[in-house]
Order: sequence, then structure tokens, then C-alpha cells
Amino acid sequence: MELCVYNIITVKHIVMAQVENTRSAAVGKHNSRTSRKSLFIDLTPMVDLAFLLISFFMLTTVLQENMSMELKMPENTGEPIPIAHSRTITLIADANNQLYYYNGEDMQNLSKSNYSNAGLRQLLYERIQQQSAADPDKGLICIIKLTDGADYNDMINLLDEMEITNVPTYAIQDITEAEKEQLNIFTKNN
Repeated sequence: MELCVYNIITVKHIVMAQVENTRSAAVGKHNSRTSRKSLFIDLTPMVDLAFLLISFFMLTTVLQENMSMELKMPENTGEPIPIAHSRTITLIADANNQLYYYNGEDMQNLSKSNYSNAGLRQLLYERIQQQSAADPDKGLICIIKLTDGADYNDMINLLDEMEITNVPTYAIQDITEAEKEQLNIFTKNN
């Protein structure tokens, strides 16, 4: 019978977390030692609570949500609608974070800018104000083009600036051969 009880106690000690305190103290004048009862604290409920809290926070936490930009694509309804070239600005992203732009169809007046607040953002704000002063009903149209040397971050930076400056209409197009030639001429001269 004692063997069975010992096995149960051993299993109980393995399963439950516990703290035992077995100290004996000297009591009285004769230095006779009497043993105190051992202190037994069962920590199993605390461990259960800790795992419940961990499980709760793991299941209820929200990790970083995907951030995406909403692109509005026009429907292909047939004939293209003609627009005034005075409403357009073309932005060309090139290698090494280089940014070039021209207004309307005037590629000979190609200029250089950068992605800073004083660069592209200020340029877009000025063009929006100019277009608003010329014709308040029709907003600025921005055409975004990327060279082969431009990287993905350049496109993201340009799209972010479109959202920040509230450009009403913008499009991503392929760069033309004439624009590539004008860009080469501009970079050689500057």
C-alpha cells in the first residue's frame, strides 16, 4: 500500500508546479529540534492562467495590416477623349533617383527635379494652382513614365506624391523613343 501512495505522490510532484519549504528551527532552551510542517504552494492555476493569457493575446492581436493604394482604372469605352496639353505634366523617373519633367508636349523644356518636398511636391502644388487658376473645372493630368534604369521605389514615390498632392488624374505610360532621345541630350548637356 505504501508503494502505491508513493507513486501517486511522485506523479503529483511531476505534474504540478510547487514550492516546498522544509526548514527546521531550534526551539527552547534544550536545543531540541522540532520540524515544522512543510509549506506547499500549488502553482498550477497560475501556470494555467499564464497560458490562457498568452493564448488570448496571441489570438486577439492584429498584426500589421497590408497597406495598399486604390488605383482607379478607366473603362475602355471606345474613342479617347481629347484633352488640352496645357493641363498635362509628364514626370520621367530615371536611374539613381533622377527625376525629369516637362509640361504639355514641350519636350525641349525638359527640367530636372528630385523627390523632396521642395522638389516634386512643390512643383505639383504650383502646377495644380496654375491649372486651377486657368480652368477651375478641369484639373491637372499627370503622366508618369519610367526608364529602364528606374526602380520600383521611384514609381511608389511618384504614386505617393500623387496622393499627397491630390492630383485628380494621373496615368502610368511607357516612355517613348523621342523622350529617351531628349533625356539623353539633356543629361549630356548638364
